[in-house]
Amino acid sequence: MTTPDFLARPTGSGGSASLRRHLETTQAYAAELTTDDSVLQEVAKTAAYLHDFGKVTEWFQSYIRKVDRAGPDERVQLTRAQQRRKQHARISAYATEYALMKNGIEAGWRVPAFVAVAKHHQPLPDTRAEIRRTTNLNRRQNQNRFQLVQKQLKNIHEAAPDVADELLANATDGDGSLVDFIEYLSSRQPHETLSAFDVNDGAYDHIIHLFGILVSADKLASAGLDVIEA
Repeated sequence: MTTPDFLARPTGSGGSASLRRHLETTQAYAAELTTDDSVLQEVAKTAAYLHDFGKVTEWFQSYIRKVDRAGPDERVQLTRAQQRRKQHARISAYATEYALMKNGIEAGWRVPAFVAVAKHHQPLPDTRAEIRRTTNLNRRQNQNRFQLVQKQLKNIHEAAPDVADELLANATDGDGSLVDFIEYLSSRQPHETLSAFDVNDGAYDHIIHLFGILVSADKLASAGLDVIEA
């Protein structure tokens, strides 16, 4: 499949169902919601462009196509394992942090972007607790979360490497790639960045701004208002 064949959402549900179109439109809205040429704008645009990177897995695509084929009153039944595998926010957060690193963005922005993307379908968490949940792999539950991300990345590498490469290259002016991202994640470098991060008032300010921009841009793109050119 080419990128346009990948779905972000069911067809006829409001905004464009195309994953590529949804990411481009969300990025365009993020740009409109920020000041031109600011670091905030650069980070927000990258986060917006990769916030649904995890939807490239064949597990999510299989699920969304079942939803697409189902009638309006029909509910797609999933096992607990299938529910977990189709999750996309955490792996998208890792992809965002990686792309920002490739773009030379400092950790003071990368970590807030990671948190914003990881939680863009949920309320904002306690930042220190979220970092511990991500990096403390001595706890079984945290280890399971990271292993799921690794399995999702392996699935993307096997099922849709060209699409993932295209998204990462677009987000990094050609400097990023799927293979490089896999190596980066395998080395636990994101965890080193997160563990060393100083959660202060400035960090909370960055997180709140990025979270608000991302969620707003995502909702606007999903609404299908067609008031902006991506």
